[in-house]
Amino acid sequence: MLVARYRLDPERSTVSAVLRPQLDTDSAITATIRGEISVVDGDDPALATGTVRIALAAADHEVPFDLPDTHPEIDRGPDGELVLRGSASRPAGSFGITGPPLLNPTLVLRWRAVLVPAD
Repeated sequence: MLVARYRLDPERSTVSAVLRPQLDTDSAITATIRGEISVVDGDDPALATGTVRIALAAADHEVPFDLPDTHPEIDRGPDGELVLRGSASRPAGSFGITGPPLLNPTLVLRWRAVLVPAD
């Protein structure tokens, strides 16, 4: 069993963010992801541990997500790079998005993050 440290490459990683229910917003929600994780290789599938941090372009802070809570999957990209996929949801208020409290707005996130060896 081999444990390796990786960081997420923000230039080649993508995050989709969808607000549920849809509030009075006409523009797409832009988000970024960063973090460092450990990958235990030798298991099938590989096991990822650590924390990723997601920030919305319009927000001034990042929200952490522990990987075990995000349904992480590790696979290989078209160029042989390691790719981390995951999804999670959080109350929209965690990101500074407010809405009618009875609607309980939630941000649903999905990501595909390219991993590069940590320095």
